[in-house]
Amino acid sequence: MRTVPPYVVGRRLRWTLGTLDHTLTRLKQTTLKTLQDLIFQNPLHLGHRDTRGEVFRWNDPRPGFVEIINWLRAFLGGR
Repeated sequence: MRTVPPYVVGRRLRWTLGTLDHTLTRLKQTTLKTLQDLIFQNPLHLGHRDTRGEVFRWNDPRPGFVEIINWLRAFLGGR
């Protein structure tokens, strides 16, 4: 039986494809303010030591691959 890792206060989770969707949507509505927000808000939390991927995990990559395939199908099919 797998044990659930303990909850860690202060840890950030990143949903990479959700962030990409959000960024693409914001870029469609581009204004100078939007670009400043996208640059300075650091949506991927780069450089934050306690940020972990919500779906993409090195020890279990399959959910990440399934999500990216489904995202690409939706993105390409929606065009």
